[in-house]
Amino acid sequence: MSSYSRRRQAAHPGRRQHHQKASKWRHSKKFWGAITTVAALVGTALVAGVGQSIYNSIVPGGDLSKIRNPLGQPPVQVNTVAVQRITDTGTYVFPDALNLSVSELKYIDGLRSKYDSWMRDRGGVDPRETDIRIVVEGNRGHSVQITDALIAEQECASPLRGAYLYSPGAGQNDVVRMGFNLDVARPKAQKHDGYDLGGYYFASHNISLNSGEQQTLIISARTEEHYCEFSIELIVVDGRKSVSVPVRNSGSEDGKFKVTADLVRWNESTWKYEGWAEYKELYIGGVASPSGWRQVDPSSYKGESLSLFQGWTFLLPRVAGASLSWG
Repeated sequence: MSSYSRRRQAAHPGRRQHHQKASKWRHSKKFWGAITTVAALVGTALVAGVGQSIYNSIVPGGDLSKIRNPLGQPPVQVNTVAVQRITDTGTYVFPDALNLSVSELKYIDGLRSKYDSWMRDRGGVDPRETDIRIVVEGNRGHSVQITDALIAEQECASPLRGAYLYSPGAGQNDVVRMGFNLDVARPKAQKHDGYDLGGYYFASHNISLNSGEQQTLIISARTEEHYCEFSIELIVVDGRKSVSVPVRNSGSEDGKFKVTADLVRWNESTWKYEGWAEYKELYIGGVASPSGWRQVDPSSYKGESLSLFQGWTFLLPRVAGASLSWG
């Protein structure tokens, strides 16, 4: 070693040793572990801040209940669907004989609020007109419009020869009501005025729903000639596109709504109800039979005591092999 080098080393004692320690620290696992921890903390803070901003933009006020326009969901949410009598209650037609015993008829006498569900659960079908109550809700962050309603999956055949019962209708809430005539080739949603149908409903009506806004619809479908099964589709305009929203009967295994022609008709010339003989089995109750439900001969029954606004009548066909569970 030269004298210059020795003098330089002597003038700066410990310098080389300090450099070696710093180099070892920078290459140690503890050093890089600390760097990684700091970076993770900074990154987490940044991601959390950005994530919170995105969350607040999607979920107003952080309230999850206010989320609208969920991925893959329709612009209108169908909250409830129920077959519910509007103009009258108590009338049902069955496709098969029930062969009711005296004790079974007495059981029907005791039915109150469960009467309709009991009848439907056993295959009872609305005669002439069925009323479907639908509650829909806006499912977008912007306004959407229901611009049409269609009958879908329609299949019709000969009328059922079944049951007829009557009681006065209940009052209505604030609802949108429209009706379909299933006896025409292409049923359109029509204005429903009392019991009359007339004019295309959506020619002068538009149902607009904002986010979370609900509307009750009553869709009535009628037939004078057939037994029909069907479902419903609502046509909804969502921005620039049109979407079909299906409405199906949750109370039916096949999801179809059902209605049949009523074979008991009022004869204006005789001022009597006629058509009892069209059914193979006939049961009467209410004011037509003050002592309770009983079976009568449909071929000879005249119905003189039947009052459309006070009485009950129950018709059932005689077809072999039918059975019914009670309770």
